[in-house]
Amino acid sequence: MIAIALITAGVVAGGCQSTGTLHRVSPESIADQFLPREREAEAHPDSVRLLTIVERDDRFAFEMEHNYQHLHRLWSSTFNVVSTGRTPTRPLTYATLWSQELSLASLEAREGISTLTKEVAREQIAEERETYRTTVQIDLYWFSRSGQTLPPALLRSNAQLQPMDRPGERYRPKEVHHLPLRDAILSNGDPVLYRRTILVFDRVVDDRDILADANGLQLRILTPGTTRLEFAWSWPAEGTESTALR
Repeated sequence: MIAIALITAGVVAGGCQSTGTLHRVSPESIADQFLPREREAEAHPDSVRLLTIVERDDRFAFEMEHNYQHLHRLWSSTFNVVSTGRTPTRPLTYATLWSQELSLASLEAREGISTLTKEVAREQIAEERETYRTTVQIDLYWFSRSGQTLPPALLRSNAQLQPMDRPGERYRPKEVHHLPLRDAILSNGDPVLYRRTILVFDRVVDDRDILADANGLQLRILTPGTTRLEFAWSWPAEGTESTALR
């Protein structure tokens, strides 16, 4: 998933043009909308409900109930300040947890997979599923308004992932990737600056799938000045056993 859709302001970057507005993502538009401090998802991240992959004569077709940006928003949350400082009334910074559905949908945004031959498309779908089975990816979008500065680039030691129902388990990312700073404009015309940071965690630790029986995740970020930010996602506990990867 790491190379998934290098998202810029309103454009999908990374070697191919967007396949249309259906597959574009504008981080500043997501940040500009209301986001919960805990994203309560309707189902486990492994579930696939809003995306259907249809096999046709010579191609695969990706059919989504919502556009690609809406899928991003469904798995995005803003933060709480849980140590020094106070949570802003209207923070822009947010994080996106990559569900299986979002990961598969990114193949259309990134590769235009519905235009590829079935053989090539089938290989890419299999590779994406395998990556999803073995890693947990969270994208952090750091925003700063005019006159403010972004925090320094995040280190592995500054991030922890914790299953909500298992407070004793905490995991560090195995990889942290920082994308270039970008300028953007909010809907009210205010200029902002943002950076996308990609955090990749091992999904299987000591032969245990950390998502298999979890009912939520918390991402804790330590920023300069001992301020700790917390992003959270939760989903119904019932039915998680039946959300087999397809």
